[in-house]
Amino acid sequence: MPTYRELLRQTRSEISEIDATEARSRIESGEPVVLDVREQDEWDEGHIAGAVHVPRGHLESRIERLAPDPSRPVVVYCSAGNRSAFAAKTLAELGYEDVVSLAGGFTDWKRNGFPVQLQAGLDAPRRARYSRHLLIPEVGEEGQLKLLDSKVLLVGAGGLGSPALALPRRGGSRPHRNRRRRRRRRVELATADRPLDRVARRAEGRVREADDRSAQTPTSRSSPTRSA
Repeated sequence: MPTYRELLRQTRSEISEIDATEARSRIESGEPVVLDVREQDEWDEGHIAGAVHVPRGHLESRIERLAPDPSRPVVVYCSAGNRSAFAAKTLAELGYEDVVSLAGGFTDWKRNGFPVQLQAGLDAPRRARYSRHLLIPEVGEEGQLKLLDSKVLLVGAGGLGSPALALPRRGGSRPHRNRRRRRRRRVELATADRPLDRVARRAEGRVREADDRSAQTPTSRSSPTRSA
């Protein structure tokens, strides 16, 4: 069974690789599809302008939608050029005719001082909250950002549409004016002759009343004397 280095060496012998200078000239021509196969946190830290982001683990399931034309050239890159080599081989097996891998990856691209685009996308909490929206091809991260920046103008006839404005707040909680007020319990400090709070005092009072009633009730009735 081959090791990782042996498999990587074999894969690189089966694909085409280019350096950062040649990759930039091809990208500036606008002909190829630039494919970034790094993870989301790497993409957020910066990427090549105009690149399409598909993590390596989702390449086979998403590439056909993002690059439907297999005859169009593809430049694939990762951080150091290892993942992109395996991705280039996978794309060739899927029928893409002209695929090249960026040797040295995004690290070599930045080392040469080439332009980098920063992604002002969703942070981790929002990405987790809108995870289902991001899976929809028609929405994605770009569409979700537009939704967050959008505003809604509601027009009704004579206030008939005003109930639609009573939307739940974040987390599904009701507006403050509709919430029920909870009864507050006053907790009193315990002393030697007083229980802890009012509830305990009431319970103790009921017990004392029951004791007083039982004390007033005669335990046995005296039988009347018979006259001789």
